[in-house]
Amino acid sequence: MPAREATAAVLQRWRSPRLIAAATSDWVPPAIVVVVTLGMLLASPVWASPDSPMQQITAWHDIHHLLPGAAVLVPLDGAIIPCFAHHAAMAASCTATHPVPLPQASMVAVLNYPPLGFWIMGIGQVLGTLVSDPWASTGGRLLLAVACLLAIIVASRVLVGAEQRSALWMLPVAITPMATFLFAGSNVNGLEIALSALFVALLLAWRRRAEIDQGWTRAELHLGVAALGLAACKPGDWLWIVLLLGAAGLRWRRTLDVASGIRAVAACTPAVAASLVWSWIHPTVITSAGLHGAATTHPLSLPARLAHSIGHLQNVVMEAWGVVGWLDTSPGRPFFVLLIVGTAFLASRVIVTTSDRLYLLSSVILVLAVATVGNAVEWNGWPNWWQGRYSLPLIVGLALLLVEDQRNQPRPGMRSWAGFSAVTSAAMVLLVELRFAAGLRWFFVPVALRPMLDDPLRTAAVGAIVVTLVVVGLLLMATDPVEGRRRGRSMAGPTGVRSG
Repeated sequence: MPAREATAAVLQRWRSPRLIAAATSDWVPPAIVVVVTLGMLLASPVWASPDSPMQQITAWHDIHHLLPGAAVLVPLDGAIIPCFAHHAAMAASCTATHPVPLPQASMVAVLNYPPLGFWIMGIGQVLGTLVSDPWASTGGRLLLAVACLLAIIVASRVLVGAEQRSALWMLPVAITPMATFLFAGSNVNGLEIALSALFVALLLAWRRRAEIDQGWTRAELHLGVAALGLAACKPGDWLWIVLLLGAAGLRWRRTLDVASGIRAVAACTPAVAASLVWSWIHPTVITSAGLHGAATTHPLSLPARLAHSIGHLQNVVMEAWGVVGWLDTSPGRPFFVLLIVGTAFLASRVIVTTSDRLYLLSSVILVLAVATVGNAVEWNGWPNWWQGRYSLPLIVGLALLLVEDQRNQPRPGMRSWAGFSAVTSAAMVLLVELRFAAGLRWFFVPVALRPMLDDPLRTAAVGAIVVTLVVVGLLLMATDPVEGRRRGRSMAGPTGVRSG
């Protein structure tokens, strides 16, 4: 009896109106993304993310020269690669004896990408040098992370204003642990992902505005500016703009008038044109020479490259969700199996209409097709060069469009899905902490625990973030069914028949 009474008391607290109100606040979804990113920042060193030294060097170059040169300089110097890269068992402390050169001290790897993200990082580097020269890379990393999070917060407020609360709660689901790791990791790929979310949020807001006003409004201006921001992140971002506009057009083909669609396309055309022109003037070179030996010595035919690329898709999917570090740190296949099962169950509660399921299937095929073709095209220069993170701007945008609807309430089960994502993201923050503080022997098993005690304050802060995410996630999963039943009762009349 005491155990039963205690359980009843706990359940009663879960059903507290005040607790439910806190769990359903519109600030919770972006707050989850912010907290996960903060955990990634604390748990990982400056050079933790893929290509971060090259990105930092490019930022220092671009902030002092405004634009990159006409040709990319491929990083052939292994000295800029961190000692722990590609070695999950090696902790980040190895940089004490094998330091990475400061970005202002080496120009061996200046990328010719569009400069927006590098300008932001470069400003942070300059501010960091006001403290000391070694703080340049930390300053660049922090300012770029702030820019990414500001884009997500603005996107969340846009979605609230557009009465798209299902898309709002999709943010912590679509912004995967790999995305937050990139937000924290000195890589403009993170800004690209964040601006993709903002672009689609403004696209949803434009859609709502187009239902009211049939002429040109500020919504088209906002959409065009967001498209320009996305186009200014990386080469080829015109493709994401075109595909996301196309997906939205197909999604709204029965309700959107042609004139409104033309206005949206016209608003984004300057961004698409600018991205194409940049890619033409600054062609990107993809090669593995100097890093993994020569490029393929026996070039493959296109059908063979496509076949190899299809076999590579399982890696692309896992990387897009959470193979962090320099693609050397994975939670393991058993974890991914549990993730897939949980995601499938929760998605089945949210995605219930035939049109939604067809859109989801089409989106999955599109993402896999782009990854396959992209990998095959450049295979002979760098086999399996396409990483899962490259697909994230498209994945995030398609996910937000998936749950677009006319209700100003999250779909039943949407908060549970967000809560599940908070819990799994907490596991990834813990994994990143173990990997860089102590090195990993096997999945979540560290090489040694003692190195984690070398910086107890940081370790405690990361632990607090992990616990917070787990508690918030469980709270969302516990209160979402209760909230769903409460809404259902409020929609029904006295006899249980839906009123209205």
